Amino acid sequence: MMKFTASIVPMLTSLVVLTSFSFNTNAGEKGGGGNHWFPGNAHAYEKSWGNKHEYSKEFVHGIAVQLKEKLYYFRGPAVDPNDLDGATDIPAHTWIQVGKRRLLGKHYNSAPNSGKNIGIDRYWASDVEDGALLWYVEAVIDGWTEQKALDYYLKGYVRYSQLLDADTKEPHPTKVAWLRHVAATEFRFNGSEPMRICDIVPYDVKLGIVDLQLCPNWMMPYNP
Repeated sequence: MMKFTASIVPMLTSLVVLTSFSFNTNAGEKGGGGNHWFPGNAHAYEKSWGNKHEYSKEFVHGIAVQLKEKLYYFRGPAVDPNDLDGATDIPAHTWIQVGKRRLLGKHYNSAPNSGKNIGIDRYWASDVEDGALLWYVEAVIDGWTEQKALDYYLKGYVRYSQLLDADTKEPHPTKVAWLRHVAATEFRFNGSEPMRICDIVPYDVKLGIVDLQLCPNWMMPYNP
C-alpha cells in the first residue's frame, strides 16, 4: 500500500513542477486532460470555458450542488452573516456548475462574509487591491483514496474541500471537492490569517501557473 511519507512528497512536488501546464479545453468531467494549461495567460484560460454552463447561469457565492437526492454546500463560513444556519462556502469563492460533478470558480482577495475575520482588508494578499481576482479554480467532486489522491495531485489538485449537507450540515460520507487553482494575476500570498490556518509561509504566485502551494491537504485521508 502506498504511504505518503515526508520523503516522497518533495519528490512528487518536483515531478509536478517539471510538468508542462497548458489548458486543455476538452478536459473531462473527472478532471481529465490533467496538467494542461496556458502558461502565463489566465484570461485565455477563462475564455476557454466557453458556453458550457448547462447547470447554472452565473457565478454565485454559496452554490448548492446536488448529489443524488441531496444538496450540498462547500464547507466554510456562512454566506449570509444574518443566517448562520444557511448556505456556507469557502471564503472569497464564487462558482458556476458545468457538469454533474464539476464546477469552475473564482477566488478573490476578499475576507469571509461571516465569523471573526469578516471585513479584513486584502485578506489573502497585501500587494493587490481588496476584492481583486487572484485565482481561477476547477473543482471535481470525487472520493478520496490513496491512489486518487496521488492522481489528483499530479494533475494539480493539491487541496480538497468538504461538502456539507444543506439541511444537516453534516459532511458527505465519501465525497469531497478536489480543487485546482491557476493564478489570474501575480501577487504575494501573505495574508496572516490564511497563513495561520493553512500552516504555510508567504510565497510569490505567478500569473497563469497552477498553484501547488495553496493550503495542500491532498495527502490527508478523508475521515468525516
